[in-house]
Order: sequence, then structure tokens, then C-alpha cells
Amino acid sequence: MDNSDSENQNLVVKKFSQFIKYKNKSGMTMKSYKKQDQGSTFTCNECGKKGHIKLDCPLLKLKNKLE
Repeated sequence: MDNSDSENQNLVVKKFSQFIKYKNKSGMTMKSYKKQDQGSTFTCNECGKKGHIKLDCPLLKLKNKLE
């Protein structure tokens, strides 16, 4: 491994560490993600119904279609 490869690897590790810190600040840790996944039913943030996420919400799709 030459010097440039080592520098590139260090940069990747640094950026990944920053990414992990940012994701942990958002409140979604790996532990909470696994806990949420165990329930296997998601709750929509748009309509509050279980079984889908906001991205797939039929109510939101209908609203967007009407606009």
C-alpha cells in the first residue's frame, strides 16, 4: 500500500465516521432500527395508519394527484 492509498483509506474512514455520527444524531440508531423491524409493521407519519410508510401513503398520493 503506498502513501496515496493510505491517505484515501483514511479519508474514507473519516467520512464514514462523520456519517455515522450524523445518523446517530437523527435518533435512528441500529438498536432502534432493529427494534422497529421486529414489529414488521410500520406506522405512516402522514395518516397514522399501520402497514405502510409515508412514501407509500395512499392518502398522500391522492393529495398529490389532486394538486
